[in-house]
Amino acid sequence: MMKKFKTKIFFLIIFFSTSFLWAGIKDNAEKIIKDNFYDPVKVVFIGKIDLPKEAEKIAVKIKQPFFADHIFAWQVLDNNNKEVKGYAMLDHVLGKVRPITFLVILNKKGIIEKTAIIKYRENYGGMVQAKRWNDQFIGLSTESSFILGEDISGISGATISVKSVTKGIHKIVKLFSFIFKSNPYKKLIAK
Repeated sequence: MMKKFKTKIFFLIIFFSTSFLWAGIKDNAEKIIKDNFYDPVKVVFIGKIDLPKEAEKIAVKIKQPFFADHIFAWQVLDNNNKEVKGYAMLDHVLGKVRPITFLVILNKKGIIEKTAIIKYRENYGGMVQAKRWNDQFIGLSTESSFILGEDISGISGATISVKSVTKGIHKIVKLFSFIFKSNPYKKLIAK
């Protein structure tokens, strides 16, 4: 247990200390967000959002701690800034020993429109990056169970990555209403 904790801290320090890495991740995420919408959209980077107090309960229920005490988020608006088209949230989960950075794009009701692996750092299990595997999350929401083998298919040779990413996406979906419907972030929602 202590070894896993030390490994996680080590990679957190490396991961967050390299600023050039974030630029590539942010750019890749924003391209994926824009490409998800058929009409031209404006992608507004909200920035780092501290996890609400409800995050602890979500982590316990899903049986996976959050990687950090924050996530990164975007709001997607139509080109006239009058209508919210959706939201995107970026987070990390721990694979076998390294972080996996993933993106979840949701419509304004909190239903998944797309998921994508932005940065995969493990030596094995990279099949979770496949579009076909990620497409199975489309249409899932907070009411979905995210059960491996039922809602979500496993991948031979990628068991740890599949479990970690699935739980991570589930946590993001559960966080949606607490972040985008709560008082601090209402001002971000276009009328």
